[in-house]
Amino acid sequence: MSTNLISCGEGLESLRATYIQVYALKVCVVIPVTGSVPWVDRVIEDARQAPAPKGCDKEILVVADICDSTTIEKIRKSTAPEELLMFKRKLGKGGAIRKAYKARMGIADWFMHVDCDGEHRPSENLPKALKAARNGVLLVQGEREKERILMPYPRIILEYLLNCLFLSCVKQAALDHRQLLNERGQVGDLLSGSKLLHTSIATQVRSRDAYPFEFETLYRTLAQQGKIAYYNRHNVPPSAYGGPITKEEETLYNTSSQKLQNAAKDFRYTIDDSIRGFLNWFGIDKIKEAIENVQEEIKEQTPWLPNPYFLEDCHKVLPNFLTTVKHRLPGL
Repeated sequence: MSTNLISCGEGLESLRATYIQVYALKVCVVIPVTGSVPWVDRVIEDARQAPAPKGCDKEILVVADICDSTTIEKIRKSTAPEELLMFKRKLGKGGAIRKAYKARMGIADWFMHVDCDGEHRPSENLPKALKAARNGVLLVQGEREKERILMPYPRIILEYLLNCLFLSCVKQAALDHRQLLNERGQVGDLLSGSKLLHTSIATQVRSRDAYPFEFETLYRTLAQQGKIAYYNRHNVPPSAYGGPITKEEETLYNTSSQKLQNAAKDFRYTIDDSIRGFLNWFGIDKIKEAIENVQEEIKEQTPWLPNPYFLEDCHKVLPNFLTTVKHRLPGL
């Protein structure tokens, strides 16, 4: 179905046309599941409870990627046969979601991604995402509450640096980098696991691994001159679904023992996967130019965490980060 607004004039007719653009559509809620996920049935049930506006047809599609027997049993009890795709080989997050795209291409108009890590509430996120998907928007990103991101501190810094490098690459490629900024004028949450993606973008995505996949949805949207919107996503700790309180939940700000200088080394494969995607989309020359400007991007962006040392720590990690990036570039 076309995403062009119907010209209905001003006032109520114009507002009605805006809602027709989004809500008279079919949305596929995609839940990729890998390994052992004790609370998978609760995530699926929450997605099933997600309200859809009148005229919007919602369906759920779970993609089980080498899951253990207990997880598979819970998924089977929570889904109908047509709501489940099962695979016994590792597809990667992007590969799993692309299987859902292929299965529903030509049927679904929008795909809502819901990570099964226990931090998502589809019942809250889907209505917010649909509300933001209007007036030419092709991608809606769920912004995590930065002060409640349940990840090790060095990984938060690595994500921030990757975001800044991606933003710098987008500028060098003369794409509309303003689309990456949220309502506060800050670089948005580019690596969120919750997003709403239009089918015209889904058909173009090729990445298998998690970070390249998230970045590619952004790149393809910008390359198609589509708009990107954001909505505030409430973070839910795994314990809310009955999972254990993780070490990261208990000690998120206890960073005194974190070895920041080893962060780039510890997450080398995450950086490698992302840069491989950057090379495909931007080319080596644009990345080289972006590297020269990434330090300025860090200075210009607002810190993610309410930690007075966050940007200082980013600059500590930056040299090793850039060294790791350059190792992925031919001729450097």
